[in-house]
Amino acid sequence: MNKKNSTLLKLSVAVLLLCVYLIGCVSHTVSKKKEEKPFPIKRITAVTVEEDADTVYVWVKGNGILTYTSVKQPSPLGVILYLPETVFEAAVTAMEPDNDFIGSIKASKIEAEAPTSRIEIVLKQDLPYAVDRDGSNLKISFKKPVLAKAPEIVEDKPVEKKKPDLEDKDKPKEKEKPEPVAISRKTETQQPEKPAASFDSLSFEKLKDGVTISVKADGAITKYNAFTIESPARIVLDLYDLKSPLGKEKHVAIDTQWVKRIRYYGYPDRFRLVVDTTKEYLSSYRTTPFQTGIQIQVGGVRAEAEKKKAETVEKPPVAEKDAAAPKMVSAAETAQAAWVNRIDFTSEAEGKSAILIQTTRPVEYHIQKVADKQLQLKLFNTRIPDYRQRPLITTRFESAVDRITPFHSPASKETALVSIELREEVPFLPTQTDTLIKINFDASSVPPRPFEEAKLPAWKKALAQAAKDLQVQEPEPEPKSEIKVAEPKPEKKDTESAPSAPTSVTDQDTTEVKLSKFTGEKIALDFYETDIKNVFRILREVSGKNFAIDKDVSGKVTLSLHKPVPWDQVLDLVLRMNQLGTVEEDDIIRVATIATLTNESGLRKSEAAAEQVAKKQEKALESLVTEYFSISYANASTDILPHVGLTPNRGSVTVDERNNQIIITDTAEMIRRARETIRKIDQVTPQVLIEARVVEATASFSREIGTQWNVTGGPIFTREVGNGLIPEGALDYNISATNPPAQSLGVIGINFSKLTGTPFEIVNAQLLAAESQGDVNIISSPSILTLDNKTAKIKQGTQIPIPKLDDSGNTVFEYRDVDLELEVTPHVTPDDRIAMEIKITKNELGTIINNAQSFTTKEAKTELLVNNGDTVVIGGIRKSRRETGESGIPGLMKVPFISWLFKSQSKSEDLEELLIFITPKIIILKQRD
Repeated sequence: MNKKNSTLLKLSVAVLLLCVYLIGCVSHTVSKKKEEKPFPIKRITAVTVEEDADTVYVWVKGNGILTYTSVKQPSPLGVILYLPETVFEAAVTAMEPDNDFIGSIKASKIEAEAPTSRIEIVLKQDLPYAVDRDGSNLKISFKKPVLAKAPEIVEDKPVEKKKPDLEDKDKPKEKEKPEPVAISRKTETQQPEKPAASFDSLSFEKLKDGVTISVKADGAITKYNAFTIESPARIVLDLYDLKSPLGKEKHVAIDTQWVKRIRYYGYPDRFRLVVDTTKEYLSSYRTTPFQTGIQIQVGGVRAEAEKKKAETVEKPPVAEKDAAAPKMVSAAETAQAAWVNRIDFTSEAEGKSAILIQTTRPVEYHIQKVADKQLQLKLFNTRIPDYRQRPLITTRFESAVDRITPFHSPASKETALVSIELREEVPFLPTQTDTLIKINFDASSVPPRPFEEAKLPAWKKALAQAAKDLQVQEPEPEPKSEIKVAEPKPEKKDTESAPSAPTSVTDQDTTEVKLSKFTGEKIALDFYETDIKNVFRILREVSGKNFAIDKDVSGKVTLSLHKPVPWDQVLDLVLRMNQLGTVEEDDIIRVATIATLTNESGLRKSEAAAEQVAKKQEKALESLVTEYFSISYANASTDILPHVGLTPNRGSVTVDERNNQIIITDTAEMIRRARETIRKIDQVTPQVLIEARVVEATASFSREIGTQWNVTGGPIFTREVGNGLIPEGALDYNISATNPPAQSLGVIGINFSKLTGTPFEIVNAQLLAAESQGDVNIISSPSILTLDNKTAKIKQGTQIPIPKLDDSGNTVFEYRDVDLELEVTPHVTPDDRIAMEIKITKNELGTIINNAQSFTTKEAKTELLVNNGDTVVIGGIRKSRRETGESGIPGLMKVPFISWLFKSQSKSEDLEELLIFITPKIIILKQRD
């Protein structure tokens, strides 16, 4: 056994030593190979800058194929190229090109194990760029942001030149032009035998209305391109295949209102002439080739050019010279409007894209730049059906186009417009083949973005306004030779809601009212066998909400919605088509199968029920607490007890009326609620101080109260009392005016009025002054303090003994009150006013009837609302006393007929009024904890 173990140990050691040896050999071999492998160092021989009509080129030339990495940096704005295993030759240094786009080019070296070269191109403005390989050279292209404009050229013989111009429009030569709107029309001249190969000279001539510049060569110039740049304003003329011995740019100063200066220089493949001018003359120039060169005239051609441009846009029939010219114009082509039957967007390779617009017959079009990032395509004598007037949103594609919106021109219903919103300015090229117009766009450096970040363009308001005025008729049938497909019919197959003719705006509004429960952004979709999860991704981009999709959600979606509908309606439709449902929490929409959601709903209900049962059990097991509450201002039995809630079958409450205390035994939560209820109810009860003055006043003094004491508003209360009648509303700023002297003794009329703005202290002082003058007699001045809603009573008078016989025939006396009694019940309102219920009773002696004393009782009761501190005056209680007397010579004063000679008679009548002044004041004590 030991021998066997020893053998295994020796074998293991041998294997281990062999592995170590092999690893060492491999490491040595690799190291040796690394040492033997040299770096393939490449050299950069030159860095140059070139420029044409729409692009600035930076050439990096090397002696071998260059490997590079390009990075665009925001600050400082520019592009950096890293070229590993590369060095610069001594001739390559920093440079500052003379143009409006590149500020400088810097070359530097990064020290590392393998040498790396760094080229930094600093830009003056943000430009899209592309790096292309040309053999051993690199070409960095920067697209200029300003679209070139093509001037209309006025030919000497417009009738003869019209046909070639129209033919040139369909030739492939358009693709060679730098900008689609920069369409250069070459002047047709007699073709020379020898084309120009080299530049000879340049001259200019100042005219009365412009400047003529002549470029002479050794032959005829046939290949050229002219375009304009707005900022700064200049006219550029590129003469292709024309060599020049000039090594650098030449300048010629002219200093006229049409031309400031001329710059010209040579490229390897062309000769460039730049005319610095102003924006006013960018459209007022003409190029004319001749046998040994080309001539440019700036100024003096604007009116003629505008006339030619108007003729080109409007396309009137050329029928001025021949009366029979109308036969040359096809009525079916000019009178009948074409219809747009296709608007598509295609995303192509490398970020390029195209817009396809097809009509029922070939139409004339014009494309122009209307804003920094917006183009407008005009289709003359063309209509767009309503169901095609919807925006195509392309913000989520790798493209330079954000939105495509077709609509009608508000000025003309026969002009169709297509607004194209761009992410950035990129080169584009329109082409027309028969009935198809295709606009090709270069790639954009701006990445795709969500829908919510693509703000609505300014033209949407104009579009909405234009749509209100739009009334599109049924498309009339085109001639059979031109119509390929009936326009409205295919749309009926796509959607049931599409009408046979374009619907009006009113119809669209009615549809929106019917679907008012859906309020999302309207979109148009066309899916065929599309994975449902991709549909949810699109809805997420449109809605801006977060979607969470369960793992068991699957399916295919096929739908065609050519007419835009709200995104939430699309979501509802897709869910119902696939037996799915949603649960929305905050900003997250979770999509799951109906079975899953049903199970989860049942689980939630079970959990909620279990939670409620647990809470009930917890309450049932919660310990009870006893709390004693001392009530300070309210009544524990009547005010607090009805509002105390208890736990059923557990809580209890009792009242100790001796201490006005309430005792509650319940859980801590119910005790807390009871404490809060008691705190809100047991508040300090307001008190009301009622100050009164009861006075007897003369009739003249009562009149003064009405005229001098600020009585306001008219009577608060008037009523018919006894045999007297006090007219309703008779009191108007004059108390005595309401109470004419009573004709019978003991008749009173009680009325109530207010004195506002006069403090009670002033009223009291005036009463004292009137008493000193004998106008009034202050009977009493009681003051009483009462709680809110408690009755205060003021009573003053005497008791009159009335003799009566008892059952035994003895004379006994019964006392009757002859007094004035006043009861006031105040209530303080939340806005610190006082509502008072006032009752006044006046008991007086009446006349003697059958040798017995009679009594009269007058009573009035009312409710009124006054401000804190206002004075209420109660008047109309009058006393009238009449006295008659006779004196004379005894005996003679009774002789008939002559008695009046011996006697005299006297009569007197006194009228007094009882006035009561009541002033309530609120007194509130501070609440204590």
